Amino acid sequence: MNKRIIIIGGVAGGATVASQIRRLDDQCDIVIYEKRPSFSFANCGLPYHLSHEVEDIESLYAASVDEFDNKRNIKVHLNHEVINIDTKVNKITIKDEHNEQTTDTYDFLILSPGAHAKRLEVRGQHRQFVLHNIEQLEDIESSIKTHDIQNVTIIGAGYIALEAAENLKERGLNVSIINRSDQYYKAVDRQFNDDLRDTLLSNDIKLYEHCEVDQIDAHQVILNNGQTILSDLVITAIGITPSTQFIQSSQIDLIDDKFIKVNALNQTSVDNVYALGDAIMTRRAIDNQPIHLPLAWITHRDATTIAHHITNTKIDKPSQGVYSASIIRLFDLTIATVGLKESELTDEYIKIEHSGYDRAGYMPDKEKIQIIVYIDPSTHQVARASAIGGRDVSKYIDLITMSMMNQMVVEDFINIEPTYSPPYASPKSIINMIGYKAINAFKK
Repeated sequence: MNKRIIIIGGVAGGATVASQIRRLDDQCDIVIYEKRPSFSFANCGLPYHLSHEVEDIESLYAASVDEFDNKRNIKVHLNHEVINIDTKVNKITIKDEHNEQTTDTYDFLILSPGAHAKRLEVRGQHRQFVLHNIEQLEDIESSIKTHDIQNVTIIGAGYIALEAAENLKERGLNVSIINRSDQYYKAVDRQFNDDLRDTLLSNDIKLYEHCEVDQIDAHQVILNNGQTILSDLVITAIGITPSTQFIQSSQIDLIDDKFIKVNALNQTSVDNVYALGDAIMTRRAIDNQPIHLPLAWITHRDATTIAHHITNTKIDKPSQGVYSASIIRLFDLTIATVGLKESELTDEYIKIEHSGYDRAGYMPDKEKIQIIVYIDPSTHQVARASAIGGRDVSKYIDLITMSMMNQMVVEDFINIEPTYSPPYASPKSIINMIGYKAINAFKK
């Protein structure tokens, strides 16, 4: 009898792991249960439809239910919510859109329930939206068009808040941000915060700092300091919570009653149950500490790990964990980081700073890049790096991430051979200059 694999959740994680398994095993039965009406969409691309930079919302879908059913022989049930798991008998209970309940059994179960956006509980809830799935994006789009929205308020200062603010401003709307502190995108170094603030202000985004929302009315937001903001629509971007309520009564271990605990093979505490995506707690490679890092590339890598393990096909080099690499675009600014959090660093780490251009200094379209690298004095390896500047910021953070993966000492950065031509790079490559400065720092 063919083994039966049930997948809970049909967005990036669920759809990807199903496809990966099918490539390795054309005989097993694969069934996906997704509680929403949408399937296999690019969650990370949602904000870019707000400006219509991504013009066609349909392009955010990676595949259709029909394609999975007819071409990949994978059965997808939309509007079917799994409400209970009994791992003792390998059985799940499902509730459909008519509230009728059925059960299904499995040989292997894969959890990819994702997460849901936190909502602000304040007085008044007029046109308060969150942005975490296609339906919510469509609701925002509909409200903007139907009510001729001109003034939007974003609550939060993380990457979703900043991406939404950028794209709504590019759409031509008036945008305000409410920030309970004065720091933006906390993954990046504090000393770069003024660059982020200046970029927001120079693009005519109004900033309300060190305050919180007291009330949301039809055409204004009232703050706890008494200020009012003219606002026709509010988007709350204050974080996400794993959608794991239905797992809490099962035999599957959770961390802090919400994050699914997995090992290096993405197995849960129950051997034939796996998990991936925004609901899991993964491992940080630098110190092997648990970390929640809801990024799509991690989910895609974990899908490969699960697929190979279930189908008994070998992966030559299992995952080392994650290095917490992240990046965001904010108008003409790119911000990226990797490694430990700035707050986790101690005075013993050696700090290297460098400022240079992404191409030869005489090229008219050169862009400045500033980078900060923290080095562990005991290993001479990078523990953290953060950079800000033009688009090529990603290139240098990616190189540093690879150096961390390969336990490369920073002195060897002088031997990294980047491609060079004046339109593409400086002869004094930023990555090489970090190595030279590190050598000098260790001589002191």
